[in-house]
Amino acid sequence: MALPVQNVVCTECRTPMEAQPKRSFLGFRKFQCTSCRKVFLYPLTTGYWILYLVAIILFGCLSVALLLAGKVALPGILVIAGVVAMVKNAMIKQKVAKTEKPSEPR
Repeated sequence: MALPVQNVVCTECRTPMEAQPKRSFLGFRKFQCTSCRKVFLYPLTTGYWILYLVAIILFGCLSVALLLAGKVALPGILVIAGVVAMVKNAMIKQKVAKTEKPSEPR
């Protein structure tokens, strides 16, 4: 299913534009700037963010339960991807916030 066209600002050259995103491997919205032609990412949508958060919380609960039973749980690929995605999402949110903030007069 194709994602709808969105108003975004390039995080590289600050060009505002309308573009249809694609999905990156971890679910981030991926755009290509019409001006500088660079590919840039926007934060996770709510659905992906919730998916990763639930996976991390469930693994945390499972780990605690297994530790109390004297066993150790190893994280699966979804849990590892979730942690990576959440950290990367925070960095992308900061970059987008800096980019979309109006420039201060000098």
